[in-house]
Formats: sequence, C-alpha cells, structure tokens
Amino acid sequence: MDLTLLYLEGCPNWKIANERLKRLAIERPNVVVRHQLVETLERAGSQMGLTSRRHSTPVGYEGARTLEQLGRVLADA
Repeated sequence: MDLTLLYLEGCPNWKIANERLKRLAIERPNVVVRHQLVETLERAGSQMGLTSRRHSTPVGYEGARTLEQLGRVLADA
C-alpha cells in the first residue's frame, strides 16, 4: 500500500504525522510512505489545502491524527 503524505513546508504537524506513519509502516511491511510538498493552490486542490489542518482526536483537536486513528484507517483500507 502506497501512502502519500501531503505537507506544507511551514507546518510543524506534518513531521508528527510522518513519525506516526513511519511507526505503523514498521509493523506493516506492505506500507510505503511517500512525501509530497504542496507549494501551489493547484497542487493543494483548494484554498483550504494551503493551510494546516486540525483533526478531531479523543483528546480534542490536534495537528495530526493519533497513532491509533491512523492504524484504524490502514486496517480498514
């Protein structure tokens, strides 16, 4: 399974998401995490795509989904 992590250069949260995805990929050898820097509105797909996002987690809104949330998404894929 190929995953592409879209990220903005100035957003610190992509590094947290990346670390969590790397941890999950260690447990799942079929998962490959790629990275794509989003620099233009065209690449982002919408104006919202050029902003950092907040994700609902069990402890409130955070800049990245939890390890458990990401694991569930991978398990369902």
